[in-house]
Amino acid sequence: MKKILAIAIVVVMTAALCLTASAIHNPEDTTAVWMNMDEFKMSWDTIYINGASHMDLGWGADGGAPGKLAEHQPLSTADVETFTIRGWAGLIDGTVATWGYKINDGNPVFDESFTKPTEDAVIGAGGDSRFEIVVPVNKAADPILITAVAKGEDGNVYDFIEFSLGGQYVAKADDPTPTQPSDPTPTNPGTADASVIAIAAVACVALAGVVVAKKVR
Repeated sequence: MKKILAIAIVVVMTAALCLTASAIHNPEDTTAVWMNMDEFKMSWDTIYINGASHMDLGWGADGGAPGKLAEHQPLSTADVETFTIRGWAGLIDGTVATWGYKINDGNPVFDESFTKPTEDAVIGAGGDSRFEIVVPVNKAADPILITAVAKGEDGNVYDFIEFSLGGQYVAKADDPTPTQPSDPTPTNPGTADASVIAIAAVACVALAGVVVAKKVR
């Protein structure tokens, strides 16, 4: 009985460690905008590049920012100092405390100045607040992955918009990332890609079971 209990404990701990792995939300085409509509109500309205709105850039009227970006992909970062994501969003089950971003595999960066005044109509539509998230691209080498994140009042960090600039992004351990302040808040595992997590968990559980079973024998 003690041996069985020991096996169960090791398997659960190993699976838990594996589940902490993060994942790109749209790995088949990172240039396509991914939006977390399972956990959020949202509208991404405006793009600003180096402070100029997509309307000023001649990309059309305000609204529908994901479509505007898609029409101009792959958008090189060679001349991009800042890329701003403007819109509104709200957690379906919870409340957003603050907004932020991640670049590539970096830590989330939050700034209270990203939260903007919010109209009653936005709140009525399910938004917690308006946001303008300013991402310091700093003419980084193509491609880069940008993820808009929200920290909930529950302390969890949720990814809610993701896309790459400069072509297809492939995560790699030695990927150069612009320097960002660290934030100790753990990323909510519920926002990671479900299929990748499930596969990783099954593999980890199977591996742990085999290793421990051999030791017991």
